Parts: sequence; structure tokens; C-alpha cells
Amino acid sequence: MKSEVVLAIEILEFVHSGTTVAKSKIDEWARSTDANVLSLLLRAVSIGWDRIQPTLPRGDYGKILINALKVVLTNPCDAESGYMYTSYDLAHQLTAWALEAATESRKDPEIQEVLTQIIDALGDLYRTGDQRQRRCIVDGAVEHLFERDEGRALFASWQHDPDLRVAYDEANQWRDRVNGKLDLLRHVADVAAEKLRLHGVRVHTIRNPEIGTDSIVVECETASSGDFELVIDCDYELLEFLATTPQSDQDPIGVFASYVADSSHWVRGEYDESQRWVNIPTPS
Repeated sequence: MKSEVVLAIEILEFVHSGTTVAKSKIDEWARSTDANVLSLLLRAVSIGWDRIQPTLPRGDYGKILINALKVVLTNPCDAESGYMYTSYDLAHQLTAWALEAATESRKDPEIQEVLTQIIDALGDLYRTGDQRQRRCIVDGAVEHLFERDEGRALFASWQHDPDLRVAYDEANQWRDRVNGKLDLLRHVADVAAEKLRLHGVRVHTIRNPEIGTDSIVVECETASSGDFELVIDCDYELLEFLATTPQSDQDPIGVFASYVADSSHWVRGEYDESQRWVNIPTPS
């Protein structure tokens, strides 16, 4: 059996050579139980997907992901290596894969079977995991899958499983919390868009949030600044305030929208110069 060092060298040669590789070779690398090798393999597949012959089926990629998550949860990658994935990185990737697979499974029974196996494997990892591992499974994958109806449907059996019911309930609570926040921010964004136009800002679109994102992005443009993204956010305490505090006759959505449309409240994005962030404050 080849050492993990040899497997890593082979994978790196595939990445940098630009040549094709047999799918059987991907299968060989995927049988590794080393977190570093599996992380490297996933990066290699994402880079050289079109150089795998024959094409790697989506289901096989999902199997590599769940195996890598299982390995990394128990044996984390070398933190010194920049190409390595953490358990949360893998959980997020598995979420994206599962949502795409759920859509595809409507017309492909084979991917449905693989998807069921992977959700069952997640359940097994949760059952046998410690508190840290369980938090990764729920916070990194299950909760975000619950943000979409097709994602939550994958976990129907968990609702009636005594070992998994807690995870199901936690994910459901997350779904309700995130959806409540996004509903509020969508209403604010719709009203703020009209106010922005009155201030000479051209509003292109209000984007639907991506999985795992609980803020709203408004694509804007001004003559002086060009295109930019206005990211509207708030703390969850604002929802609690609205739910528990009697409101005055003044429409809170209108108040929040006016705050958002006032550019003096915008903060330039820390990592993206084209973004402006505005956080709606919770009244004291």
C-alpha cells in the first residue's frame, strides 16, 4: 500500500501537469484515511474536474466529501498547510453538494440513493461524535441545509429518531431564526431601495441570499462611486426587540429603511472595496 506522502505527490503531479487522470486513480486516492491527502484530493478534483476520464459522477464526489469530513472530524489536517480543509470547510462544501444533488435527484434515482446514504452517514457521525464534532455537523451542515425546503426534507427521518431529534430541532430553530431575520431585511431593502433612488442612487437588484448568509445585498450604482454592493444587516436582538416591545404608530420598517438609505451610516467593506455595510441598530 502506498504511503500518504506518495499519494500526496501523485495528486500534486496531477494538479500541476495539466494531463488527464483515470477515474480509477481518483478512486485509489479517495480510499486514503489521511486528512491531508483527502483535502488535497478535493482541491485537485475542483481544479482538474474536466481532466478526469471518464467523468467523476456527482455521487462519487459526495462520497469523497463525507469520507473526508469523517476523517477530519477525528484527525484534523495539518494547520501549517494552506491547502487543507477544516471540518467546517468540508461541512459547508457538503451542504452545497447536497442541495445540488437534491435538485438533481428528482430525475436521477442513482443520485437520490447516494444522497440518502450520505445523510445517513451524517446521522451516524452525529450519533458517535463528541460535543465538538456534533456542533460541526449541526452548525456547519444540517442547519444550513434546513435553510432550503429541499434540504430540510432530507432529514425527515431524524425528526422521529431519539438520537437525532435534538439536531433536527436545533436546525429547525436556526431555520426559523434566519428566515425571520431575512424576511425583515427584505422588507427593509424594498423600502430602502425607493429611498436610495430619491438620493440619486441607481438600484440594480436586491439579491437573494446565499446559503449560510443572513444579510441582504442591494446592487447599486452612483455617478461618483460607480457600482457597489450595499450589504444590509442587523443583530438578532433586533428581532427579539420587535417581538417583545410594543411598537409606536410609526412604521419600524420605514424607520429602518431611512437609516439604511443614509450613506453616513455606511461602512466600507473590510475585505471588499466595492461593498458598503450598514447594520440596523437595536433600539436601547
